[in-house]
Amino acid sequence: MSLKYQVSSRLTMMTKYNARARTLVSFLLASSLPMIFCGPKPLTYQALLIGSVGDVPFSDAIWTTKLDGSRLGRVFTPRAGESFLAAWGECTSGPLIVVVHKASEAGTKDVLWIADDRFHLLRPLADRAKNRGQAYPSLSPDEHSVAYVAAPRLGASPAIWIHDIGTDTDEKISWPYGSGFWDTSPEWTDNGGSVLFIRGHRIRSGIETELMVVDIDSKQNRTILGTAMSPVAFAISPDGSRMIAIERDGIQIYTIDGRPLEHVADWKALPAGVYQGSEVVWLPSPDRAVFAMRDRSAKRSMSQLFSIRLDTGHTAKLCRVPGRVTSIAWLKLPK
Repeated sequence: MSLKYQVSSRLTMMTKYNARARTLVSFLLASSLPMIFCGPKPLTYQALLIGSVGDVPFSDAIWTTKLDGSRLGRVFTPRAGESFLAAWGECTSGPLIVVVHKASEAGTKDVLWIADDRFHLLRPLADRAKNRGQAYPSLSPDEHSVAYVAAPRLGASPAIWIHDIGTDTDEKISWPYGSGFWDTSPEWTDNGGSVLFIRGHRIRSGIETELMVVDIDSKQNRTILGTAMSPVAFAISPDGSRMIAIERDGIQIYTIDGRPLEHVADWKALPAGVYQGSEVVWLPSPDRAVFAMRDRSAKRSMSQLFSIRLDTGHTAKLCRVPGRVTSIAWLKLPK
């Protein structure tokens, strides 16, 4: 074998090895670039975010639990002069919004606060003297605005307000009919053009409610579910096309404009006279929801969480939460 042939063969082999090496390096770089520049994908778990009001002042707290009701724990713990009435969280993104109840020499007030997913309070969202009773926050789909409930002064009827995060301004969008009426529990429609809410008023036999919708631009409102149904809580489906309502006769699914679709369950599925409707959330699964009921048989204020299959109406107990549940949200939290 000649020297020229040996040199030629080695050069050919080196060229092939270099090409393979370049290909391997390119592959490794391509596969690792997202890891280098974006970091590893954070580990998360699905959870329920629950607000509850206690029996005595400053005993209100925010809780989390896994979707099966395990690992119930407080994430915002009340302390002297401060407690936490309700919380709202976007399913997969966006900030948490917490209602903080504070006491000072000037009196008490409820203020919306922004919090992160590690449950650290960051800053007040709409701390204004004219709206001292802020509650039931709901973040718009574009995350630019927050719908909430407020009353400008003691004794005034609570109404729905919109806080613009960018301009730091507030605008009233609902007007209760008169004395004895109040608006509560706002929730944005999927396109962000309207807000659904519950309007209630006292009658001799108790309380009547109706489900309303208000157009953000025109401020015009109309009734979706009337007092015959008396809905006490509702939640919009993940795709924005339907809603579930806890009402006088049980649990019902409607189209987003109030057309009845399916009667899921009536109160015969639960011990008669023991539980009283509270809050509901529609989970990412199209056939599952979680709702809270106040346990009136308990010696101290206590709520029971239930899971319900919307296709069969089957209910199952999850866990008990101290106090009366004021809010339930589904979200992903870092492990």
